[in-house]
This record gives sequence, structure tokens and C-alpha cells, in this order.
Amino acid sequence: MRLTAHNGRASKGAAFSEKHNDRNFDIRHASHIDAEKVGQNRTWHIYHAESPDMTFEEAEKLFYERHFQKALDERNERQIANGHAGRVRTMDDYRHSIKTCPEEQIMMVGCKGNTIDAEDLWKVCAEQLGWEQRHFPNFRVLDVSLHLDEEGAPHVHKRGVWVAHDDEGREIVGQNKALKEMGVEAPDPDRAPDRFNNPKVTYTRECREHFMELCLERGWSMETEPREASKSGLNLEQFKTQQEQERQQALQQEQERLTQQNAQIEQEMILARENTLKEKEALKRALDEREAVEKETADMMTEKEFSKELFSSKQIDKIEVKERAFHKDEVIISRADFDKLTKTAAASKNLLKEVKPARETLSNAERLLDEAKREAQKEAQTIIAGARDQADYITEHSASVQLKDVERDFPELFKGGVYQGKDRSEGFAERSRELDDDLDLDR
Repeated sequence: MRLTAHNGRASKGAAFSEKHNDRNFDIRHASHIDAEKVGQNRTWHIYHAESPDMTFEEAEKLFYERHFQKALDERNERQIANGHAGRVRTMDDYRHSIKTCPEEQIMMVGCKGNTIDAEDLWKVCAEQLGWEQRHFPNFRVLDVSLHLDEEGAPHVHKRGVWVAHDDEGREIVGQNKALKEMGVEAPDPDRAPDRFNNPKVTYTRECREHFMELCLERGWSMETEPREASKSGLNLEQFKTQQEQERQQALQQEQERLTQQNAQIEQEMILARENTLKEKEALKRALDEREAVEKETADMMTEKEFSKELFSSKQIDKIEVKERAFHKDEVIISRADFDKLTKTAAASKNLLKEVKPARETLSNAERLLDEAKREAQKEAQTIIAGARDQADYITEHSASVQLKDVERDFPELFKGGVYQGKDRSEGFAERSRELDDDLDLDR
């Protein structure tokens, strides 16, 4: 039998997903997994004693937060202080980055039809991992899973992270620095380092040799000579596992992208609704201002034109006027009528001064009211039109991504190759109708 130990972190630019190992995903779309055998798998994670029901994703996230949060916070503070706020990273960014994500290894003895008992594989791997933790403590094993639900031979997935320290003693992720802290050297320290001569090669060789010793001690017939690098490669089981991981990561990335776009559309709709409300408030203030001007003008006219102390036009016509005997250009009226007529003339003059600017203010208010209404409708219609276009794109693109899987697993939802399920665009249409109601500025 041949010993297999394949290491890796990422494929096609994305970190391997831990969800594959504890089956924390929809296995109905994984054709190489036997759903009836999933319950036979065995799993362990670093916080198993503390919370055995925790998923691998939750355990890895908790470990990163407990060990690397301080260093990440310090890094983010420096970026902000240096004017690079766009380089600030979240812990999820740090955990999924190719450089700082966990490393994964597949461990298997033999192949389908020529392998060892699954329980023996679990025990020898557990002993191997215990030895690795004692000799290479800077590589922290986060989770382990034994898979018995796939077509090939039983195999074990191990995920761990290289823990190093920065200049201030804070924990960080760093393979080369962790190997240096443990004193691991390249196979040939006197030769320049390259892909075949570096500390990681030494670590991998020593782990493989010890794993081989454990297998030989148990009397298993093993091939001790490794294959040439040019002839070695992934076996069928490893290839299928890697293909499934890549597929799950691609789906997850697409879902995250669509979710982000959906959130952006929702935010734009909320912004449009808020802007509409603000415009409505501005229009209401303009209407209130116009009403106040009209009321002020009406009150002013009432006070001036109907004051008991002033003459009306009819009262002026009824004033008793007498001509002077020898001065026909002059007339005689009573002192009371003269005083009241003088007040009326003065009041009329002041009224003209006050009414003119009031009328100008009223005219300006009506003009601003019309302009604000037109601008609000134009801006709101532009925002909602863009939101609808993005919503249509997301609906069509999301459907195109997963429609084939749906047709394969649920053929009863299709008639003549046409999908008969619920239209996903209904939610966007409903939000659009709500926004249209909000945009009715005349209400």
C-alpha cells in the first residue's frame, strides 16, 4: 500500500472551504457523496471538549478571533493612521486570505480495494497528529474529519494554521516565521533556498517519515519509496474532493457577490425612500410658508382695511364737505373727519409698502415649490430606475447560476424545459411598487 499525504491551502485563487469536511453544506448537489453514509463519518475540532456541536467554520472563526484579533486590530489602526482606510481588513478577510487561511492535508493509506480499516486509520492519524503537535507546536491543528461516505478509500482531512509572532509578541499567521521560531531548517542550509530546499520541505519530509514508521510498526505492507514528482499527482479520490471543494467555493463566492449586490440595491431603495421623505418634508415646509404668507397678508388686510378707526371708500364719499364763502378752492370738513381721513391715507400708504414684498415672497415660494417638486420626482425616478435594472440583473443572473441544478434535482418543477417555480422577481416588484407609492409627491 502507498501512503498519501497531500497538502494545500487554496485552488483557483480561493481558500479551501472547511464546510466540505464536516459536511456543513447541501450534499444533494455532491454526486460523489453517499448521503446514507454521512452519519458514519467522524469529526473533531480544537474546541470539541468545550462545545462538541460547534461546526468547523465556527471553531476556526473562534480560534482566529482569540489568537489573531489583537494583531489585526493593531494593523488596521496603522492603516487608518497612514491614510489607508481602504486597506482595513475584517477577521473573515484574514481567515479567507490565501496567505493567512488554514492549511489542509489529506491523509490516506492505500486505495479503494486495498486499504486499511477505517477505525485503524483514525487511530494512526490521531497518534500522528499528537506527535506533530509535540514536535511542531507552532502548527495548530484546528479540525480533523474521517470520510467514509465517498467512493474511494477512507481518508482523513486535517486543517491547521501556522502560528507565529510579530515584533511585539502578538500572534499572527505566518508559515515561514513559525518554522523559523521552531528552528526548522532547509534540507541543505548551505544552498540557496528554493521550492525544493526550504524549511517546509523538511517539515513535510519528517511528518511523512514518522507517519510511515507508524504504519510499518502495525505490520502494514507499505511502499517506502516515494514516486518521482513528475509521475505523482492526485488520485481519483483526491481529485474528486478537490473538484467538489472548488465547486462549493465558486457557488459560495457567487452567492456572496449576489447577496452583496442585493444589499446594495436595498440600500439604494432605502436611500431613495429617505430622499423622497426629505423632499416631501421640504415641500410641506414650502406649503406651510406659503400658507403663513397668505395668512399674514389676510390678517394685514383685515387689520388695515376694516379697522373701525379708518374710512372705507363708501364712508369717504359720504363725508360732509362745505365750500368757503370767499375761497371756492377750499372746503370745510369737521375736525373728526379730517383726522380720520388723515389716518386712512397714512394706513393706505403703509399697506402698499407691506403688501408688495409679501406678494413677492408668495410668488417666490410658489416658484421654489414647483422646482423642488420637479427635481424630487426626477431624482427619485432615476434612482428607482437604476435599482430596478440591478434587481433584474441579479434575478436573471442568480437564476442562470443554479437553474441547471434545480432541474436535475427537482424535474417536477419543469414542463417542457421551462421552469414552473416561483418568480424570484416578485420581491423586487413589490419593493418597487412600495417605492412608487412613496414617490407620489402630490399625495
